[in-house]
Amino acid sequence: MIAIVCDYLINHPQDIFLSIGALIISYIIYFYISYFTRSDPLPGPLPLPIVGNLLAYPGDAGKWAQELHKKYGDIYEVYLGTARTVWLNRSDLVDKVMSSSHTNHFHHRTGENDGLDELDITSKGVFFNNIGKDLNYHRKIYEKTIMTPQFGKNILPVTQSLFKQLESFWKDYKCFEENREIDFSLWMQQFGFECTLKLVTHFHAPALINYYNSLNPKQKVTKIPEDSLSSIDTERFINCLKSNFDSWCFFLLIPKYLRRTLEIRTNNYLLREKDWLYSNVLNIIKLRKSQIENSSIDELRANQDLLTQFITMNTEKDISKGITDDFHSEPMSDGNIRQNLIETLSGGTVTVSSSLSFIIYFVAHHPEVLQKIHQELANVLGTNTDSEITFEDVNKLKYCDAVINEVGRLWPILPVNLRISSKPDTIDNHKFPTNQQFFINQQDIQLNPKDWNNPEEFNPSRFLSSNGTSKNALLIFGGGLRTCPGKNFAIIQMKILMALIYRKYDIELVDSTASIKYKYSLIRQCSEMMIKIKQRRNI
Repeated sequence: MIAIVCDYLINHPQDIFLSIGALIISYIIYFYISYFTRSDPLPGPLPLPIVGNLLAYPGDAGKWAQELHKKYGDIYEVYLGTARTVWLNRSDLVDKVMSSSHTNHFHHRTGENDGLDELDITSKGVFFNNIGKDLNYHRKIYEKTIMTPQFGKNILPVTQSLFKQLESFWKDYKCFEENREIDFSLWMQQFGFECTLKLVTHFHAPALINYYNSLNPKQKVTKIPEDSLSSIDTERFINCLKSNFDSWCFFLLIPKYLRRTLEIRTNNYLLREKDWLYSNVLNIIKLRKSQIENSSIDELRANQDLLTQFITMNTEKDISKGITDDFHSEPMSDGNIRQNLIETLSGGTVTVSSSLSFIIYFVAHHPEVLQKIHQELANVLGTNTDSEITFEDVNKLKYCDAVINEVGRLWPILPVNLRISSKPDTIDNHKFPTNQQFFINQQDIQLNPKDWNNPEEFNPSRFLSSNGTSKNALLIFGGGLRTCPGKNFAIIQMKILMALIYRKYDIELVDSTASIKYKYSLIRQCSEMMIKIKQRRNI
């Protein structure tokens, strides 16, 4: 029978094309019948079969969300491939999805996703971890480590010591005398990586030295601290942390059949970058494990860094404080340690440096805000620009806090967030099934005139009033059970750096008329922030 069919097709090739055409037409008819008869329809762009609305995606989810919001209203649907997604654009619409209750139905960012599975992150770390008991366990570890006041105090000496080194490089590079233009965002990436690595692993990587040497090869720094990971390629490491966000975005949104065909080059490049990053982070873990084997538990307690806590958990040298639970009696796997470490390093390197660059941009355009920053720094820190900043000083910098909030409100690092339902639920009188994917347009929620007076205006003082903000109207660090565990770390470090920079230096944008230069890859990464920096004269 098969032979007869094959013989017929060989002799009648036109029938093959007719059959394929009939199948395609049948699928298109089926697709649109299903689309127009779907239950509880929402407004949104008309999808195409197979690709949905992906061809209209401009490469920036934040911009796309704003464009769709203007056209379709506060709640609409978008098809990513064949998957229907629902986008929420008002603070009251996200009450359930951003709830802190352990009984809500929106604990996870995504459901099953073969792309994220390929990256090996849906069962590890925090950001995309879909295993509830593991996610809660890892967050508990963060709560006992980098979210504690003691860790906040540890940030100060490391940050201030490293900033002195940064100042010396700026001086040797003649930034102050020759009106030299520098890319502030790149300097901050080196700073953030070196500082975060030191705080969470106790290892030192000479990122600032390496970057300075690349800019000034005739006056290279040749003396590398003995305790540093001198063999590590810090430039590649930082670039891989940045491309890590590219991987998350690409493998999350692009269906497998497109990744393996039209996007094969991007797919392969990101996988190579991922493999290099994973391998080098595992090498750091291996090195720390060998040190732990030769250390006493008292020596380990004196260290108390995040990596040591991860490694020693549920071992004879466990230095954790009541973190273990009934579900986790074994040491943490290297894969889980790897993913937690990558997420922490990515936050400290990429998101903090980008956030600080955006602060520099907004403050440079608002001299009245800069004047208030100077006034607060003088009131809290005095006029000695080289004095040590204490933890108590940082807590008093309320206006700097307000600036961070206002920049994050107008220009959020994460403009669009994700949640998925684990059970059927109702939002705004619309019924949604289990595994419904939601996108939260945090950008427009934070610009809603119902929650904010003059929402487009840059006015940090709005956060100094006693009125507070509407529930879910400010989502800089996400919300609910998925609030960023590095929130306190980021805020403290940004306030310290704002104080160190603004109390001593004047910063001028090279092109004050230019828009912010950034790259969207799940988050907004500052791609360039060209400035001129000079020492303040009238302090």
